[in-house]
This record gives sequence, C-alpha cells and structure tokens, in this order.
Amino acid sequence: MTDRNSIQVLERAFLILEEIANSPNVPHPVSKLAEKTGLKVPTVSKIVRTMNNLGYLEFAGRRCGYLLGHKTVDLSRFYRDSNPLRRVASPLLHEFREQFGEYICVSVLLNGKRHLVCVELGRTMVPVSSRLYPEVENPCRTLSGRILLSGLSRPLQEKFFDRSGIPDGIWPGVQNREEFLKELRRIRKQPYLIECSRGGAGMAACPIVQDRRIIASLGCFLPEIRFRGERQLEILDAMTDIAKKIGDSILL
Repeated sequence: MTDRNSIQVLERAFLILEEIANSPNVPHPVSKLAEKTGLKVPTVSKIVRTMNNLGYLEFAGRRCGYLLGHKTVDLSRFYRDSNPLRRVASPLLHEFREQFGEYICVSVLLNGKRHLVCVELGRTMVPVSSRLYPEVENPCRTLSGRILLSGLSRPLQEKFFDRSGIPDGIWPGVQNREEFLKELRRIRKQPYLIECSRGGAGMAACPIVQDRRIIASLGCFLPEIRFRGERQLEILDAMTDIAKKIGDSILL
C-alpha cells in the first residue's frame, strides 16, 4: 500500500530506475519495464522520456530501450555506505554471484524481524509463488532468520516466542515453546542449514559470527536442481568462507 504522504510519480520513477539498475548493461524496452513494474505502458513511457531528458536515463534506440544515464552514474560516485556490515559484505556477495550466479544475502535481526542488509540477485529467478526474500519478515520463515533467533539469549528467545506465538505452518516441527527452544539450541551448534522445498527451491544459510556471537546470517536461494552433489558442497564452502571473512573483518 502506498503511503498517503508519498508522491506517486516519484515512487514510480524510482521503481523503474531500480528495475533498470538490476541489469545496467542491457537496454530495457518500455514494454518490458511496464511488465516488470506492473505499470501501464503510457505511464512508463512518460516517466522514462522525462528521466532521459534530465540525463538520469539514456535512450539506446526505439528497438532497444533505456539504460542508466550519466547523471545517475555521477550521483553514485558520491555515495559512501555508512553501514559497516554492508561495506564488508557487498564485494564478497558480488564475488559469489559472479562465481555461482545465484541469489545471496546478508540479514540481521532488528526488533524481532529479519531485515535484509545487502543482497545479490541470481542470474535466473527461482520458481516460487511468494516474493523472494522480502526485506522485512518473520524470522521463523527462513533458515537465515532461524539462525538469527538461535543467536539470542534464552530470555530473549522466550520473549520472542511469547510475543510471536507458535510459528505454526511456517516452521514444520515446531508446535510449542519447548520444541521452539530445542530447535534453536540445535541450530546454534550447526555450521550451516540446508533445506529443499516441494516447489523445487534449494535454501542454505550460515551464521556470521564475531567473538562467538551471531551478528548476522548469510542466506542463499536457488533452484534445487542446481544445489546437488559437488556444486552443493562448493556453494556451502564458499558461504562459510564468506561468513568467516565478514566476521573477521567487520568493526561494529
């Protein structure tokens, strides 16, 4: 739902800009941008023409579409990420995506919710019905979130359960407080978690540890067919190596 204080045309402009930025080296036709963003073609056409005139997009030709413009590139030169976790993790996640071509993200736990800190999208989308790893969600829903919960102290875990209740339907096998706490104790001892869904998706997650404390989690999401045998082991080795590098490098 759109915030009543927001300006709709700005929201739409940035939605289009983000879509183009996801594949910055490929021109984006208006029809494809409309399809991806859910906006009407005339609306997209007006917005991209305006952004092109201002220099934030570049028109690559009628049969091609739009690319990021020089002003967008110029603005990014002055950006300095103030989040130390994201600064350390981003290049490592990018290397992982370049090597494997799969989705990978770093998450933290804030106010009882799992928040995405940084993410690299896979080259091909995983066929799932729900939105892929929303930015904020119930931590019980994902392996990454469960790892984050396992890093809490026992009193905080109990407080989370009292507030959130039984994660029925989103965490198979956890039906009461005792099972919830027992499962978190088990997870706390694991170097990583893996899971394959009925929809054909493979998931993996591992803790990012600093001074024996879980400060974040690393998660990967990919088709199960690409998460088997030697490749599965290679991905898990790469993830645990990335997690260690982040934990050793970050200054919080």
